[in-house]
Amino acid sequence: ELVLDADADTSITADTDDQIDVKVSGTDQIQIADGVIKPVTDSDVDLGTSSLYFKDAYIDTVTTTGNVTFGGDLTITGTTSFADTNITNVGSIALDTITNDGTDVTIDSSGDIILDADGTQIFLKDAGTTFGSLTQTGGELVIKSSSSDTTALTFAGANATLAGTLGVGAVTSTGIVTGTGFTAGSAVLAESEL
Repeated sequence: ELVLDADADTSITADTDDQIDVKVSGTDQIQIADGVIKPVTDSDVDLGTSSLYFKDAYIDTVTTTGNVTFGGDLTITGTTSFADTNITNVGSIALDTITNDGTDVTIDSSGDIILDADGTQIFLKDAGTTFGSLTQTGGELVIKSSSSDTTALTFAGANATLAGTLGVGAVTSTGIVTGTGFTAGSAVLAESEL
């Protein structure tokens, strides 16, 4: 035992339990054992003070059950997981890509927003909104009926397919309108009659 003051209440002890005990003012504070430096009492010993800081800390893993406050910049080179908890009270965020369980949301430097869900892309751009890929023209815009799971309107390439009634005014087409018949009121003009 190494006694550090006259009244013997501050000491460093190395005994037969293969550990070093540090006592300050009559109270055990720190124990040093094989591979560990630990406080004797949980949440009792501070490392530094609010005005006296250690310079640098090189640590492989940090686990905390309390709050963390950063006074400077935080640089993360690995993956960050928030375990599906909310992030609140955030100012400006500069991001390259946001990924949400397989759905990519990209906000580029031009202010464009690209939603990509497994290859189905929606582009929200300053000059207008584009449904489908800007580079792949084989995409489709499919609108389903609100009352059933059937397809109400489909745009595939330059063609539009409507399943149901077109309840609008006059329809103008520069191509050929195809169908099995035309209905005006209760009268039906079929292909065989033409």
